[in-house]
Amino acid sequence: MKLYREGKNEIRIHLTREDLKAYQISLEDFDYDSTRGKRVIWELFDRAREETGFDASEEKVYIQLYPMEKGGCELFVTKIEKEEEARECFAFSSFDCFFAAMARLSPSRDLSLYREKESDLFFALLPPEEVPPRFYEFGEKIKKPSQAYFGSKCRKIHWK
Repeated sequence: MKLYREGKNEIRIHLTREDLKAYQISLEDFDYDSTRGKRVIWELFDRAREETGFDASEEKVYIQLYPMEKGGCELFVTKIEKEEEARECFAFSSFDCFFAAMARLSPSRDLSLYREKESDLFFALLPPEEVPPRFYEFGEKIKKPSQAYFGSKCRKIHWK
């Protein structure tokens, strides 16, 4: 197992197939609604607090789990701040769609833009009140990935 502190509110946990066996859990059982899943998550949080100082005991967190090709998984854990909860995330499957959508936005200091490093997938995060009409024609509104995901799997785009 490897723990990576991605920022003050994010960690990334890399678990190998052997780690999952040691915790006696499968990816299918890695659910916070299950007793086993909840136990393992809190064990991981305890270890993260000891090794990195990341304390999720009194915060609302967002957990994303991504299976890995050779077994194992990566967990992205983000403490949710109030202003982050209000942001909407849109995914765009091509640069053309992304560019067309961005052309409809007025300059916003709350706008965060990303491109996935390994694909032509683009993301735009913005407050709900700043989503222009017809924006949905170019991208799909999705559940927002964690900042840790954006930090490790994407490149930030600076747009003027």
